[in-house]
Amino acid sequence: MFLAFLFTHMTIWTFLPLLRQNAPLDSIEAILWGYNGGWGFDKHPPLSGWLADWSYQILPPDLSIYLLSQIVIGFGFFFIWKLAKKVLQNPQKEFWSVLLLEGVLSYSFFSPEFNVNILLLGLVPALFYFFYESIFERKTYSAILFGIFCALAMLTKYIAGVFLVACLFYMIFTKKGRGFLFSWRIIPAGIAFLGLFIPHFIWMINTDFITITYAMNRATKDAYSILNHIKYPIIFFVGQIGTVFGLLLTIFTMKPKRQKYFSEEHRFIVWMTLAPLVLTLLPAILFGMKLKTMWGVPLFGLFPLFFFTYFNIQITKTSKWFLSIFITLVLVSYIGITLFHISKRSHFPGRELAENNYKLWGKEPLLFVGGDMWLAGNVAMYHPQGTLRPKTFVEMNPNKNPNLDLNDFKTNGGIIFAFSKKELETYLKDFPNAKILPPEEYLVKNILAETKTQTIWIGIAKPKKVD
Repeated sequence: MFLAFLFTHMTIWTFLPLLRQNAPLDSIEAILWGYNGGWGFDKHPPLSGWLADWSYQILPPDLSIYLLSQIVIGFGFFFIWKLAKKVLQNPQKEFWSVLLLEGVLSYSFFSPEFNVNILLLGLVPALFYFFYESIFERKTYSAILFGIFCALAMLTKYIAGVFLVACLFYMIFTKKGRGFLFSWRIIPAGIAFLGLFIPHFIWMINTDFITITYAMNRATKDAYSILNHIKYPIIFFVGQIGTVFGLLLTIFTMKPKRQKYFSEEHRFIVWMTLAPLVLTLLPAILFGMKLKTMWGVPLFGLFPLFFFTYFNIQITKTSKWFLSIFITLVLVSYIGITLFHISKRSHFPGRELAENNYKLWGKEPLLFVGGDMWLAGNVAMYHPQGTLRPKTFVEMNPNKNPNLDLNDFKTNGGIIFAFSKKELETYLKDFPNAKILPPEEYLVKNILAETKTQTIWIGIAKPKKVD
């Protein structure tokens, strides 16, 4: 039953997004990061970019990214199911520990947009599974895999640190945890983690901790107020309720009652479910830090399993019908919004933009594009040059492109894109001989032939002449 569900979910959410005319913003960004190379990017560590680029090299552009998202989510589903089998030992509840995640929008409606948050939906359950085996079954290979998945999570997004800290606290404050912490098996786990993470840490040092700076700027944009300590935790919490609304309502129909028997394995699940949520909220509570709603995406993978361990829950016909209705509404909503709403993202004519500008460039290979990330990223993603892709110099700013050299762009030339003439002139400040073309109008059109116009400004920076 689980494998049938897994196949169905992955098939639907791989092919349904092909109704879009254009790949999502975050996914395009991940692909261009991966192709630009390096052990990190201006916003995040490298793993999401690497995976997106490898997938892009194998499959057609849009399909590659949608399939990658579902492989990642299916990977997470598998380890949640495996963990449920160890803790619950009830086939129906084990299956529902995964099925209930259909009530979490991150696993369905938002899942086609591959990004760092979606990637954590696959890595965090694996991290917890091997941590469980390291604690309760004392397996050496599980300890090594625990260290590997800790590193992979941190190589995805630093918010994964809340899961590592939750594991550390469990090892410090519980008897079972201390049994692992003070055993020799913690050594290979640590070696595996450091072996994978140290190259990225060296990259961080060489780039003046650019990723840390980005994360802190994202969290501290607003002016400080004492009310922030209350306002931001509430806003974040309410945002998460909206994401897991279907899950919570379905659980409510099951009339949960607290379990009388509570094993150490049950306490492990409660700890790993609630501790990361509390740790995520702490910066907002203690320092008034603004939290992005998307930071909560990887927090809810164990929530169904938590409800089955902490509460006595009966799976009824009502709960089955309710979840079925919710899943149907999500599917219908996604199809309706994708087809009939005019979005300058999902209906953007990225292929047309790419083809037109390759013709504009001429016969020589186009090695660089730059300027606005969305526009340049589309041209790079939908390029018609076969395996010779252009690299993308985002906003023509060296600080946003730590793995590229602006001098290489100047030497080889490229096409620079913007949404306004003023923006384009800013991007061209280091290219005094660049030619600004008349603005081009592109039509964004939905299935009903309703249209919006998108104005795009283009600058041509020809290669330097070699003396």
